[in-house]
Amino acid sequence: RANEIEVRLKFVNEILSKMNSPISNYFTALKKLTNSCTVCNNITYIFNCYFLVIIDIEKILQIKSITSSELNLEQCLKNIIITKKEIYCDKCLKKTLHKNEEQIFSFPKLLIIYIERGLNFKYKTKFCFKEEIELYDSETKMKKKYLLVGLIKRKHNIDEYFSIIKFKLKWFISDKNKISKIKSILDNKEGDVIMLFYQELELLKEDK
Repeated sequence: RANEIEVRLKFVNEILSKMNSPISNYFTALKKLTNSCTVCNNITYIFNCYFLVIIDIEKILQIKSITSSELNLEQCLKNIIITKKEIYCDKCLKKTLHKNEEQIFSFPKLLIIYIERGLNFKYKTKFCFKEEIELYDSETKMKKKYLLVGLIKRKHNIDEYFSIIKFKLKWFISDKNKISKIKSILDNKEGDVIMLFYQELELLKEDK
């Protein structure tokens, strides 16, 4: 069976190497899926690319170590989503029950995060985030630092949205046709976070 490194290199060489564009270079990174057969313990790996991270609150709340009152962004990005389903096992030569572990393997230079709150925004769980976060990248085996540059929120119990962006080290809120300056991203407590936009610190240094 192919090991994890072989599978990853094959995917990078055959798929990612052909996606040479500003979008793929700045927004694309890898997810890893580990499938373990519960009958013969055969382990296989699958790598896929992603352009934005989807944090499904319903799935996250199924993890016993996390309470429903509050979620932490960095913890959610580190979590391994574990499910079970029947797939073909090339050792058993038939479909068997597998344990599936899905995790983020690497992070892009421009990190977009979407918070899935369920049908009709069922989950109002508070989502905690910081202006600066640090994430471990398994591909480079290094920690990467990111700075928040914008976000989108949905107003409480109203199907209306507003955005907050950082421009020239200052924060601005855009609500309908009105744009106003705020001292800090933490000044705004209204609404539920829907999307977060982070930029790698090293990329910000290159832009200067």
